[in-house]
Amino acid sequence: MPTLNPSKIRAKDYVDLSNRVFVYLRKRRNEKEERAVSAIYYRRGEPEGRAPTPEDHIPFPAGTRGFFYWTANPRLTPLGGEIRFRITNSSFVDSMAIGWDLLGPDGYSPWRMSVLQIANTPLVDYLMSEMLISRADHMRYLNIQRGRKTLPLSNSQVSVQSGHAFVFDFANMSRTHQEKVWVVGHHFVSWVNFGKIMQTRNAPRAGEDHNIHTP
Repeated sequence: MPTLNPSKIRAKDYVDLSNRVFVYLRKRRNEKEERAVSAIYYRRGEPEGRAPTPEDHIPFPAGTRGFFYWTANPRLTPLGGEIRFRITNSSFVDSMAIGWDLLGPDGYSPWRMSVLQIANTPLVDYLMSEMLISRADHMRYLNIQRGRKTLPLSNSQVSVQSGHAFVFDFANMSRTHQEKVWVVGHHFVSWVNFGKIMQTRNAPRAGEDHNIHTP
């Protein structure tokens, strides 16, 4: 299990994800026994009406070699933190400084796993064991979660913190399933459905402007 704490990353945490559909992060119980903590996908397929098959998933791109790491703005809520992957040209830790973040399938946003997406998985226990999020932060999220029918589950959805700029692809939002933008605060998690806000009443004719319907 690689450390996710940027200050503790070592050469042994270097991994090669090239062309893999998913990768298991495993935690060693002892010298002979390991257990899978969580499966991590580049883009997990979510077909409607049936269980996903390997063909529904998008594998990690060729050349995806480097380090998983945790990032969070210390001035904002820890619930806005996320796991990213830094691509480097070697296993030397210093190469992270000149590396770059793996991009998601859209080609411009960083690939990420929001804490909101992993809060109900064993991976969140590992984050707490590394003191990257606190048990109080986790309980705060679980309290927010109670009673909500919709929560961010896929890394194809966008999670942002209040006041942060973000990129949104209106032209391809149905293809990338990014209709919802999640807004994270210290005491709330909410979303804006751009698929509804930017809905057109009628298809425009040539030379006409779009008639934007804002509910």
